[in-house]
Amino acid sequence: MAELTMRGTGNIDQVFSYLDQAVVSHATTCQAVGTHGAAFGDARIILRVYEKYYMRNSSRASLTVLMTAQNNVVDVKIVSSGGSGSAIMKFSWGAEEEFVGVAEGALQQIGFVRL
Repeated sequence: MAELTMRGTGNIDQVFSYLDQAVVSHATTCQAVGTHGAAFGDARIILRVYEKYYMRNSSRASLTVLMTAQNNVVDVKIVSSGGSGSAIMKFSWGAEEEFVGVAEGALQQIGFVRL
């Protein structure tokens, strides 16, 4: 498992749209598999789950992105899991870290920083 938290400013819908496009387009085997959003007063959340197939070890990894926003401050929690080659050998070849890195790199390009 790999995870990180980032913070930036902006409109949560625009940040989500940008990140979604960056994650899905980085590999042909990557796809969005679930989304949920909610609002609580002036706060909003968006949860998105992606899945990617890794041919190098014949496995799938998931990337879960949780965005929370209030007053144009957007926090993003990014968690990746899976990616190990088999149930017996839990060796991922860095799949989780790579998947998290895709989201981190995209968010850094729009001014988000790691917390």
